[in-house]
Amino acid sequence: MANQNLSRPFLIEFNGQFVVNPKMDDNMAFDGRIPASIGDRANAAVFELHNGVLHKAGGLGPPMHFGRFRIEPLAFMPMPVYWIPQREMVQQCNYAGEEDSPTVFESSGFHLGVLPGQENLVRAMPPGMFPGSEMKVHWQ
Repeated sequence: MANQNLSRPFLIEFNGQFVVNPKMDDNMAFDGRIPASIGDRANAAVFELHNGVLHKAGGLGPPMHFGRFRIEPLAFMPMPVYWIPQREMVQQCNYAGEEDSPTVFESSGFHLGVLPGQENLVRAMPPGMFPGSEMKVHWQ
């Protein structure tokens, strides 16, 4: 599949807020999944995209991968996006747009973004279902 690699690290911004580093706290699921959220640039996660997997670049803690959980219900509705320690448990991801200016990240046809009033959580939804959600990539 095309568009599964980006050549340099980057930040992901949705509507002026950045995807932040995972918090290792009580929000972790029994399998280590952490709901992905947005916040200030000071806490922004630095990403890399290699072979269709978004992952946290550098930093402290264990390696963490970013995306939809491999095992989820088949539904045409917003799906959670997580930080996941096991690479094999993350669904593949690719980007749309040019390599120097991706416009959206998608996983199994669902676009990543945020919904208004969803406690700043990142979601994956069918295209066109993110009213006003705008993504920007900031190269590092």
